[in-house]
Amino acid sequence: AYIRSRLGPGQRDAWSRVLAVLKTAPGGPLAQALCTPLALWLLRKVYVDTHRDPAALCDTRRFGTADAITEHLLDDLVHAALSQHDPDDPHDHDHPFWPRHAWNADDAKRWLSFLAHHMNENDTSDLQWWQLYRSVHRRWTVLVGAVTVGLTVGLTVGITSGLTIAVTHAVPGTVADALIFGLTGGLTGGLLGGLTGGVFLILRKSSTVEPAYADLRLRRRGRLLAGNVTFGLAVGIAVGVITALVLGLAGGLGGGVLDSLVFGLAVGAAGGFTIGLSRWVSTPVTNAQPQTPEVTMRRDLELVYVRSLAFGLALGPAFGVAGALAEGFTGLLSAVQAGVAFGIAGGMVFTLTFNLTGASSTYLVAVVALWSRGRVPRRLMRFLGDVHRVGLLREAGPAYQFRHAKLQDRLAQTYEARKG
Repeated sequence: AYIRSRLGPGQRDAWSRVLAVLKTAPGGPLAQALCTPLALWLLRKVYVDTHRDPAALCDTRRFGTADAITEHLLDDLVHAALSQHDPDDPHDHDHPFWPRHAWNADDAKRWLSFLAHHMNENDTSDLQWWQLYRSVHRRWTVLVGAVTVGLTVGLTVGITSGLTIAVTHAVPGTVADALIFGLTGGLTGGLLGGLTGGVFLILRKSSTVEPAYADLRLRRRGRLLAGNVTFGLAVGIAVGVITALVLGLAGGLGGGVLDSLVFGLAVGAAGGFTIGLSRWVSTPVTNAQPQTPEVTMRRDLELVYVRSLAFGLALGPAFGVAGALAEGFTGLLSAVQAGVAFGIAGGMVFTLTFNLTGASSTYLVAVVALWSRGRVPRRLMRFLGDVHRVGLLREAGPAYQFRHAKLQDRLAQTYEARKG
């Protein structure tokens, strides 16, 4: 009765044999396979909705057991769900249960198989985007990525700051001298920050990473604030002093090693205080505040942007004033101008290094690493949103789940068979 009710015009003749087998052989493989709501839904998605000829399902030599039929339906589900809609058609695009973007069905199945394997490896039915980094197994990948990011950002920071210093004449000498000054500080700070972020990522392998939002309440959070600020100051001062000593030894600061230490302490303290404050502001999203996967990621990214902006605004003036006091800059005005440039660039460094410990930043790094290996699409959240629209996934608060555990297990088996 269910199958008949789903058949469209012109489909009844093709389904007459299947309906007859179900009626005359209630103990056969086909009837046994279709005795569950899951199998009936699979049959509709794979055969009825796609107008596919179902005659092969009656072939007992090919499908001798109910499990064989169920596995066949599960294997063809991704192709059936994503191949029957045209995202370029305005009617299809606006339909609430059809994908908004075009995806290659073979790629989609490969990506979903990897995600199912990742979930089984972590013994969970929840696909939590902030836990995806656990699938990046090799520690050297994280460290190499952190060093690459740190050096890339440091190079950008160095060139931007060097040119600004040259224009404002904050450092005596030629344009080349200004660029050397900027590159020395940028590359040193970027490398140290990148390594710090990479080490934190490795340490997070055994700890909890959760999406966060900004919580500015002071009540009952004083001790937490003190602890985070202490941590931030320790990291910031260490990075600042090392960077300043390198600048002093390179001749970038005219006052010598002592003034370089003063410079590093001032800049490091300002940056470290901001790091500690941003860690304190970040509050994990709890189950008492249910969100969708897209909302939780957006709020976490917004927090990253705000933290980075605050870091840049605090670091810039401190850098300029400290540079003037250390006799590395000529004049307070030019020092502040140079500081603004370093502040903006420092915000970029903070985003791509220290913020690697955040949920959304960790997720983005993991997606890049997995995308480079062909395991997930570059726009993973967009893909998951479309897979959810066609019914292969369901939302469970901030996480996704496969529609049925059997679908997750079958896709995971597909990944393991391909890997083997």
